[in-house]
Amino acid sequence: MSRDLQLSRPKLKSLRSEALLRGAECRATRQIATLSNYHDFPTDPHDVPIILRTVFKLLADEPSPAAQDVKQALHCVFGWYDILAISIRKLGREARPLLEIALDLHEQNIYVLLRWMKYYLREQSWIFEFSDYYQHREDTAPRLTMQDSEEVVDLLFSIWMWQDKDGNALYLKYPPSQTMGKAIICPIIRLFSTFCIHNNPFLVWEKMCTLSGREHARFIRCSVSRIEQWRPPPRDSDLLSQSTMPINGLETLLMALTALHFVPQSARAFVKGNVVGNAIRQARLYGSDLPSIGSSSASFSTKLTYSLFYTKGCSGVADLKNRVICQVLEAESLNVILDYIFAAHAKNPSFRLVNDTSDASEVTDKNPVAYLAPFCVYRRVCEATLAAIKAIPESRMEVLETGWAAEYWKPFSTTVRLYEHIWGRVPTNRINLCDNLQHHRSMCPDNALTAKECSHCRAFVYCSSKCQQEDWENHGGKECRTMRRYRVDRELRSAWLSHRTRTFFLYLIQQFLLNLEVGLPLDAISGTLSDDGSTLTYKLAETTTPTSSWRSTGSSDTSDLSSKVNHHLIKFDTTQVKCRAFPQPVNDQNRVKLKAELEKCLISDPDTRIPRFNELLLEPLEAAIMAGQRAGSGTAEVEQSRPILATNETSLGNFRITVFGRYLVENDREGARVILRNGYLRVEPGQEFNEMF
Repeated sequence: MSRDLQLSRPKLKSLRSEALLRGAECRATRQIATLSNYHDFPTDPHDVPIILRTVFKLLADEPSPAAQDVKQALHCVFGWYDILAISIRKLGREARPLLEIALDLHEQNIYVLLRWMKYYLREQSWIFEFSDYYQHREDTAPRLTMQDSEEVVDLLFSIWMWQDKDGNALYLKYPPSQTMGKAIICPIIRLFSTFCIHNNPFLVWEKMCTLSGREHARFIRCSVSRIEQWRPPPRDSDLLSQSTMPINGLETLLMALTALHFVPQSARAFVKGNVVGNAIRQARLYGSDLPSIGSSSASFSTKLTYSLFYTKGCSGVADLKNRVICQVLEAESLNVILDYIFAAHAKNPSFRLVNDTSDASEVTDKNPVAYLAPFCVYRRVCEATLAAIKAIPESRMEVLETGWAAEYWKPFSTTVRLYEHIWGRVPTNRINLCDNLQHHRSMCPDNALTAKECSHCRAFVYCSSKCQQEDWENHGGKECRTMRRYRVDRELRSAWLSHRTRTFFLYLIQQFLLNLEVGLPLDAISGTLSDDGSTLTYKLAETTTPTSSWRSTGSSDTSDLSSKVNHHLIKFDTTQVKCRAFPQPVNDQNRVKLKAELEKCLISDPDTRIPRFNELLLEPLEAAIMAGQRAGSGTAEVEQSRPILATNETSLGNFRITVFGRYLVENDREGARVILRNGYLRVEPGQEFNEMF
């Protein structure tokens, strides 16, 4: 065969290149290795096309090797592959005019490359791995798992990231005559998803970790290109009646890409490339009337929107869920979800949504707005949600607010309205915080409205140089270096909250405390914020006199420890944003219980514990001791002012966010005031919303 090739092809101009190519045709490994070397590959316009055509001819004519000859045969095949790969690299750097010719040859012979990759995937050494899924079925068919191979992963990534001269990624689909009843899926997507999902994914993750930022961007561009080239199977195809397998490659592709979110760089590139928005638009354009898989009656585009809406988080990129939800909302998907809910209710008036966010229930039966509500504490999600709500038609909005859907919509809209109002209170041009524990005792200048953060740790802010110096002497010198490491570690995983977001949570707790103080509903918007942003005041003249307050509730039996603690240790939740308030207990038993509760809330890890949090414990305990002493001496009076330590717990991806707020609550005949003194932030590895509450 090699002799026939030499006679049929033109000779090369370079004698050395001619000798190397003849050796490659004769399967000489030394000549193949030399020709695949970067410095030895020629750049002559006459020789390059001949070499590439010859190598493709060798790959096309090479028969599938027998079992005993696999190693030697594949060694030559991989050598020929190296020649093709090095040609693209060298021509791209040193001979750009020849690169287009080489790319055309690769595009013309892509089936040759896929043939050998398919052979390697199917004919390599296999091991049998029985999954639990098959063990409980009558047909105990084994699931085949390919033996680990870095070479195959490298080859797969090379083909995945290959682009033609127009910048389009390679997208193929089997002709209908070759599907043999299987789904019409691009074979490249099928192979890639096999590695990412079914086979050992660690090799793919390791490969993703070695890619540079530019390569990650190219990887996502190629993925988006395949999304844009995706088309559903014909409407008259028998595939539409098969519900046991994926009917197209779009869902398979997205499953493979989301499986790569364990690699932080991949997750960031996934969001930056707006894969979610492109997939939803493509599914809506071509798959709106395509049936989905499973028991749900939703269309494929609706099911895909739901699945992206409930995307899993990533420990390396804490705000991944927030950003994906924003892209889902920006793709006008809220109306798509509402279309399905309204259609399901019209078909079956007893249709009900569940507030379950786990994987146990059907995704289209979950309450999407109950899932969305807690994410709206973050400004970007809140703004995207408000924009999506404005796009809802008026006729539908009327049903949502007053019709059968009000039981789902009203709690959600009330919560979002509250968060929008709180975000409106947060100033955009300054930070109304001071992290000095003695801030309320210091003589700060009246015009100190713009806080300045510590230039070293960037975790603390101060209203003035006096407060900064005082805090440095008390705590800063011991904590600054620790907090710097703490902040940098969280920022690398996109889990550190800005000072403005911390201010939002402190204002949210302040609103809750004021509502509880005057007996208004928890989600009520009340009070007037002072100019310096520290005091929220409620005057009785604003509305009718409230009927009850948090201090007037609870058991009067001081011997009942549990009821007394429930009275003084207030716990209130709103759409999975948990808050706790710690007022003054009145006896020794409650002080012990309070200390245990505070220790549970505060972080006890000695590596991250800082002295500042010890003082947070001391302040309510000292106030409790003084209250107990006054009660024991019989001189206790109705307290008009009392300190409160309140906490707010939420989640950001796989991290638990805890904000500690120090407040002073005042109450008199004119009304009530809640004064924010300062607040602190803890970000610890924790659980997501559906696991926290």
